[in-house]
Amino acid sequence: MITADVAVVGGGVHGASTAFNLAERSVTNVAVFEKSFIGAGATGKSSGLVRFHYTNVQEVTLTWVSYRDWFLVWKERVGGECGLVDHVGMLRIVPEHHVTNLRGALAMMRAVGVDTYEVDAQQVREIEPQLDVSDITVAGFEPQSGYADPSSTAVSLMEAARQRGVRLFQGVEVHGVKVEGGRVVGLETSAGDVSAPVVLVANNAWAPRLLGKLGVDVPISPEWHQVAVFYRPPSVGRHVMCIDSILDMYFRIEGQNMTLLGTGEGKPHADPDSYDSRPTMEFWAEAAEKLTQRMPAMADASAGRGMTGIYDVTPDGKPLLGPVPGIDGLYVQAGFCGTGFKIAPAVGDMMAELITTGKTTLLDWRPLRLTRFAEGEPLMGEFEYLTETGKRKDAWLM
Repeated sequence: MITADVAVVGGGVHGASTAFNLAERSVTNVAVFEKSFIGAGATGKSSGLVRFHYTNVQEVTLTWVSYRDWFLVWKERVGGECGLVDHVGMLRIVPEHHVTNLRGALAMMRAVGVDTYEVDAQQVREIEPQLDVSDITVAGFEPQSGYADPSSTAVSLMEAARQRGVRLFQGVEVHGVKVEGGRVVGLETSAGDVSAPVVLVANNAWAPRLLGKLGVDVPISPEWHQVAVFYRPPSVGRHVMCIDSILDMYFRIEGQNMTLLGTGEGKPHADPDSYDSRPTMEFWAEAAEKLTQRMPAMADASAGRGMTGIYDVTPDGKPLLGPVPGIDGLYVQAGFCGTGFKIAPAVGDMMAELITTGKTTLLDWRPLRLTRFAEGEPLMGEFEYLTETGKRKDAWLM
């Protein structure tokens, strides 16, 4: 039988980050179980943006700390590669009726420490001359923002964790969490039973299935999303990143001559184990139209590869973190709504502290607790960009 002090379910960037941070806190008898390989799930399908614009202080703090204290000093703190390309710059474009909330969010981010400020249409054009600014009133700009390689990040975290004593079991599927007398005692896996007094469920869109077997309600809806990659024509050079909620899209450079683009339109109630890995022709056409509208010279771009993946979406667009009430030793770290990569280092540090000490010093974990919806306390930031009907926009637009 495999025995561990902490068993981690899920070998994505979040499972790897928490395993590494547990080892840094001298909890070296950690076992990580991944049914495929490191980063095979949501991590490997992430667009990898490292940006700071959110509408709540919790996610701004987690993003800023991950960038400042982790990504910028990756080789010294972790080792290996994270693939950070920073100071690309990111424009946050909003429709006119969201300008007041944009300004509030920018002020909140500056209070945390983020270098971000308001720009008008002319300044947007000066920052990125290739953009059409005819429908822009003001935007937010983050000069430090960029992107990183999610797979390399997860692999290097896991390798550093293994060097510190963590064991990785790839190709091992977890079938159930074992509970006796109201507390965790281990796991049931395809490799046999596991004995562990602490279990962390960090398998994103699969968390509802696993915890549902215990009668635990995990409010995550798997949502299928698509990403297109275009080869830029010679007339279009490298450009800033952009989250554009006027046109409902985000885009960034990829490699030397490509542009990656995603939109907010997803297919809800998807099966994370069975979905089409190729974007639809309708999506390609929509993506090309949106990109050309914002960057007219991309009309001559050619289609490259595309990819799809699953977002683990919660009702308020914020993650689920912390202990599972009623079952001692059971924790959850999931529900990142497609934006979890960039905050993984700080979240892993926070969760490792919570597991080992029962508290968190970076920020209060309780607003992100699993039971907040049942208790009528969804986490709504002061500056949320809501639709005209009062519903939240997609999390990546926050």
